[in-house]
Amino acid sequence: VNIMFKFNDLAKRMLEYRAKNHISAKEFAKLCGISLQTVYSIETGHQNPSKTTVIKIEEVMKTDLIKQTIFLKKE
Repeated sequence: VNIMFKFNDLAKRMLEYRAKNHISAKEFAKLCGISLQTVYSIETGHQNPSKTTVIKIEEVMKTDLIKQTIFLKKE
């Protein structure tokens, strides 16, 4: 299922998490099991992440972004 994600919130949280924990984008990508390009694309607002990607990211950050953020079906 493709979804549109209010990814500015996700990008902000990712950047804050990485800064707080002194983790590079490359290390974060590896921890999440996603590509470095995906990390950069989300953080710069160029990609709407899939629900699966958001779940991987929230598992690493130990947060529940899906319940805290609005998801809309992509038309």
